[in-house]
Amino acid sequence: MLHYADCPVLTGVHIEEGAILEATAPRKIVCAVDLHPQSSKALAWADQMAEEFHSQLIVGSCHAPGESHSEETFNPEWRFTVKNRIRERLSELTTGLHVSAAPLIESGNPAEIVAEAAQQFNADLVAIGRSEAAGMFGRQRTNAYAVIRHSPCPVVSV
Repeated sequence: MLHYADCPVLTGVHIEEGAILEATAPRKIVCAVDLHPQSSKALAWADQMAEEFHSQLIVGSCHAPGESHSEETFNPEWRFTVKNRIRERLSELTTGLHVSAAPLIESGNPAEIVAEAAQQFNADLVAIGRSEAAGMFGRQRTNAYAVIRHSPCPVVSV
């Protein structure tokens, strides 16, 4: 379903089977972006939801520590540079979409970071992006199922 639906897909793997779901507005939304072109679609969707329901929006991006050459990975200066580049790109993305959101930039396993952020901020919803072609885009393709499995709250894939 995640790969072929043309509409947002809501998943809630941790909702108890047979539980009656009440339609409640999310108070806090975490939007995980990988900063590829499709990230703007997920962020715009999350921002619209946050605006409509007067929710707090937290936008985050993370990078796996081993995504570069091994010598650079352990250099503290390299980590600082990578974090600054991500911060700049995240700022460009939010500014370009006129989104006001609390930024979160972490290093580590994306699924675990997203789950930790959802717990830390007591999020009611996590939003992730996917490409318009079949499948997820960028790192989210690799991590979508893990994000859904680890998330303590429902995840919408946009």
